Amino acid sequence: MSIMGVDEVKTAKFWFAVIAEFLGTFLLVLVACGSCSGGHTATNVHISLAFGLSVATIVWMIAHVSGGHINPAITVSFLVTRKIPVLR
Repeated sequence: MSIMGVDEVKTAKFWFAVIAEFLGTFLLVLVACGSCSGGHTATNVHISLAFGLSVATIVWMIAHVSGGHINPAITVSFLVTRKIPVLR
C-alpha cells in the first residue's frame, strides 16, 4: 500500500467507501443534530440517546464498506498511525 493511495482512487471499492462515509455523516447530522432542534423540549437524556444510538447504528451499517469513520478525529488518528492512505 502506498502512502498516497493514488491507485486506490481508480477502484469501485474506494468510491463505495466515499459514498458510505458521506451518507453516514449526513445521517449523523440529520438525526443526532435534529434531535436538539425542534419545538419539543429535549432533555439531556434524549439528546444523549439520539447521538449514541445514531452513531452506533451508522457505524454498524457502514463499517463493512468503509471502516465506519464518521468522526473526523478517528480518520485523522488512523492517518497518523498509517492505517489508511492520505487520499482515503
